[in-house]
Amino acid sequence: PEFSLQVYERCVRSTLDSGTTTAVYFATIHKESSECLALVCNKLGQRAFVGKVCMDRNSPDYYVEETKESLQNTEEFINQVEKVGGNLVHPVITPRFVPSCSRQLMENLGNMSKERNLHVQTHISENKKEVEWVKNLEPDCDSYTQVYEKCNLLGSRTILAHGVHLSDQELSIIRKTDSGVSHCPNSNFSLKSGVCDVRRLKNHHVKVGLGTDCSGGYSPSLLNSMRLTILASNTQKFSREEDEDYEALDYADAIYLATRGGARLLDMEDKLGSLDTGKLADFILVDMKGQKNTVPFGHESSQDLVHKFVFLGDDRNVVKVVVNGKEVKDVRLSHRG
Repeated sequence: PEFSLQVYERCVRSTLDSGTTTAVYFATIHKESSECLALVCNKLGQRAFVGKVCMDRNSPDYYVEETKESLQNTEEFINQVEKVGGNLVHPVITPRFVPSCSRQLMENLGNMSKERNLHVQTHISENKKEVEWVKNLEPDCDSYTQVYEKCNLLGSRTILAHGVHLSDQELSIIRKTDSGVSHCPNSNFSLKSGVCDVRRLKNHHVKVGLGTDCSGGYSPSLLNSMRLTILASNTQKFSREEDEDYEALDYADAIYLATRGGARLLDMEDKLGSLDTGKLADFILVDMKGQKNTVPFGHESSQDLVHKFVFLGDDRNVVKVVVNGKEVKDVRLSHRG
């Protein structure tokens, strides 16, 4: 537990300092250390959904569970997090992905999520070899997505990471079940998984938010995810030179995905994602003089400043972070201290 607390404090502090007010975490298969992550999120004041990872097949001997053990530990983890998490920290059902989870495990986790009204997070269609593997493992299903559908894991609170190689039929299932995709461009580029066409997902009316997928990706910052989202969309545009109507995503789209898009993905758009009256007080204060690259010249419009922050800003510009009305980062206070 001591090592877990040390690692997770650094992790949560890093995401908070970058301006992430709400995070969804894959922890590990270990119940106690996953509980430590929930405690750290609560202590540091980050709104978080923490998942104890479940996996009972096709995994290393030193990192795998028995099915019954995984389900029992998940139940105990959920009970503990609900006991200590308060209003900020919640458990999330976390089957790692189809290749490492048996049908029995996934079906039980799906039922658990429905019975306890919990969020679900998992991976889907990250790379082509993985997709083929799933077809071989689950031959009675027409697609990767259908495996999750049959296991009762899809719904308005389901977060599917990646979704790079989804078919139109799968997108239809995801939209029909009101599930959504967490776009993780840094990880997709770093692992050479492929380039997710977010515009295509949006055209299919699928909910999309942004993720970092550390350490598949190398940055814990959503600003980095926003930039690479734009880059990924630009590469999609390059391959569609004959399609003049195809619109690559711009910085405004990236901001939406990181805020309102993420709130929709969590089925919390009535509470998070914007500064509308009545929503929870989660916001950041940005100082454009926080580092040399972003210092204004003086002629910029407010739109120009936002544009500059998206492409050039970092944690030095994020001088204050407020979650649920409480300051959880204030650079000026720390400097005075």
